[in-house]
Amino acid sequence: MNIKSESIHDELLVLHCQEGDSKAFEDLVTRWQPRLWRYARQLTGDKDAAWDVVQNACMAIIRDIEKLEDQARLRQWAYSIASHKIETLLLLHEIYCCGFLP
Repeated sequence: MNIKSESIHDELLVLHCQEGDSKAFEDLVTRWQPRLWRYARQLTGDKDAAWDVVQNACMAIIRDIEKLEDQARLRQWAYSIASHKIETLLLLHEIYCCGFLP
């Protein structure tokens, strides 16, 4: 599949998800989970932390998919959510593991 057809496929999946199609949700997570994991693994440096990030990101994507008005922006939106989850994870790690608590 080339980039354009992948993008169109993602747009269709988002539309079906927004209509409540549970199979589309499953397909969307199956397509995006590995991509988001590689991204999270690269930024966290830890495979288990990356899975935590991806799980939280996928839950947020599924929960808020109806808010995505431009289905063509799924890629940017998904990576933005994952980035936010990574930032939160790293901040919590810094707070609890590095003695920043009072």
